[in-house]
Amino acid sequence: MSLVSFSYSLAIAKLFSKKYAYGIDANQELLAYGTSNLFGSFFSCFICSTAISRTLVGEAAGTKTQLMSLVQCVVMLLVLLFMGSLFRSTQVTVLAVIVVVNVKNMFKQFAELKPLWRISKIDFVIWWVTFVAVFLLGLDIGLGTGMAFCLLTVLFRSQRPATTLLGQVPNCDIYRDLHNYKAAQEIPSVKIFRFDMSLFFSNCDHFKTSLYSQTGVDPVVLLAQRKKAEDERKKLEKKRAKEAKKVSEDGKEIVELDGFIPMEVEEPPVPEVKTVILDCGPFNFLDSVAVNTLTQVHKDYKSVGVRFLLAHCKANIRDQLVSCGFFENIECDNLFISVHDAVLFSLAEDAKDEATDPEREPQEDGDAADITHIEMESEI
Repeated sequence: MSLVSFSYSLAIAKLFSKKYAYGIDANQELLAYGTSNLFGSFFSCFICSTAISRTLVGEAAGTKTQLMSLVQCVVMLLVLLFMGSLFRSTQVTVLAVIVVVNVKNMFKQFAELKPLWRISKIDFVIWWVTFVAVFLLGLDIGLGTGMAFCLLTVLFRSQRPATTLLGQVPNCDIYRDLHNYKAAQEIPSVKIFRFDMSLFFSNCDHFKTSLYSQTGVDPVVLLAQRKKAEDERKKLEKKRAKEAKKVSEDGKEIVELDGFIPMEVEEPPVPEVKTVILDCGPFNFLDSVAVNTLTQVHKDYKSVGVRFLLAHCKANIRDQLVSCGFFENIECDNLFISVHDAVLFSLAEDAKDEATDPEREPQEDGDAADITHIEMESEI
């Protein structure tokens, strides 16, 4: 009852504060109602709350201060003691008209539904759910239902926030959403992933699923494919040890067995993406489940030969990662102050790997131009 009464009173206070252009401090209002209810509980008083009908009637009469309540109490006391018999023959409908005329401004809020639909469809649904619940179930249960439904929408939205891949805007070190910015260009062999909400227990599964699907590198699937290819290779080697003839055609291994159809030995899949960069800018806090998730993602990517880098972390996020021992098993070189620094580091590491790879063909001029182009953009 106290929460419902406070919510109801705060809603009326915000209505008049908007009309008369003054501010409302919800914490101060809660402290005032809490103190009043605490004091009144010693004298078996009712819960403090506002009365919309008397408030609107007083506002229409031109009252400006809380002294209105004292005057109303005195008038009501006089009516009950001395003038009650004068209103005995007055019909209830006459008294109802007084209230309806003064609450007509409340019904004008229906005009706000159309712009509310354009601004936020979820808020539009919350408005109608609360209205119907109050109309059918009463004020206390209806407001409680509206508050519970509002909390559910917040929970659902926090579980599945927006995710996106970032690309580099030409000639600068700015990275933007590839879907919304057509000028943004994806960097070869690098995927930059952004999760537009703090990471905590309720959205960790969505984070991993979105990360693996949008980057196109799912370590679990890759490891399963590699294991399957390795099992097939071992199986064919056992058969070849018995009776097999090995023939080489076009650089592929083919095993021919008596009475068997030739079978190709497929090479384990190698991901084209060499680096996955996580933009941690939207992160405001992490919980223990989130830290464990980041650790597991790093291990999964490392197992398939993909670098997993963290970039653009806030100071409190870095301190939290250090305090929880995140960098005890993960190198500190995986943390960068900006996304652009992480990209340059990734390109430099790829260039080192290409230079030390004896089986790699000499780099074409086009590839060299691409890397030089990005380096030149970084200097600009």
